[in-house]
Amino acid sequence: MNLLYLSNNEEERKRRNEFIYNISQNMPIYINCISSIIVNICRTFLFHKPLIPFKKVIYKSIICVIAMAIKLHKPHLIPSSEMLNIKKAEDYLIIENKIDQEELNELCVPFFQNNFY
Repeated sequence: MNLLYLSNNEEERKRRNEFIYNISQNMPIYINCISSIIVNICRTFLFHKPLIPFKKVIYKSIICVIAMAIKLHKPHLIPSSEMLNIKKAEDYLIIENKIDQEELNELCVPFFQNNFY
């Protein structure tokens, strides 16, 4: 096997592990009910290029967008008793990040179209 391929694979694995770790560390408590689904979705991302060093707020926003994609396209994965908690993710994106509903729907589409979950 090609040594360059192995080192690229190793780099990609390190980047993936770092990203997953940061996602896990920044998971808002109100979406704990779907945290394992979110982490599994993040494992499908490609990491062949170096990651930009994100701030905590970026990880939280990524997590909340994934939570909204699940709510919009796969709501059966969320326990009905947790829907109000998932609404907090939507509120965070709309109120804190100033994302309107149409923009939020557009952000959620790639997760649905690419069958990340």
